[in-house]
Amino acid sequence: MTQLPGGHPVSLPSLPLHSSNFTRGLRCSAVGWKCPDDGSGDLCTAYEVEMPLKGDRVCDFYHLKHWGEKLCMGSFDTGRGVCQGDSGGPLVCYDALQDKRVLAGVLSFVHIKRPLQYPAGYTDVSTFLDWIHDTLELN
Repeated sequence: MTQLPGGHPVSLPSLPLHSSNFTRGLRCSAVGWKCPDDGSGDLCTAYEVEMPLKGDRVCDFYHLKHWGEKLCMGSFDTGRGVCQGDSGGPLVCYDALQDKRVLAGVLSFVHIKRPLQYPAGYTDVSTFLDWIHDTLELN
């Protein structure tokens, strides 16, 4: 994990321009929060962790019927990853067609008892591009 420097602006990643075809094994970055074990959120620090994209079958143990809108990210038993409090956080991946990093996912769920021991599920932003662009035009 890399601690993000305090006081420096972070630019928002671009949206993908197309439906993504991210390939298994692609290394992406997730941002999460490392907080004290005592539960006080006063000293939480933002961290970035690199995570590999896994095939849908790796996350079959979650028993979801529709993996088409999800990205399975992370590894088993690494002790590195995201936790429950990181839900809604970004997943940023390199998009070769745009030659830049894009917002690929939003953290949807982690294993409830052992989040650092199992891959996490992210909502695939590219499957909602039409809705995102329509909503942005309305506002």
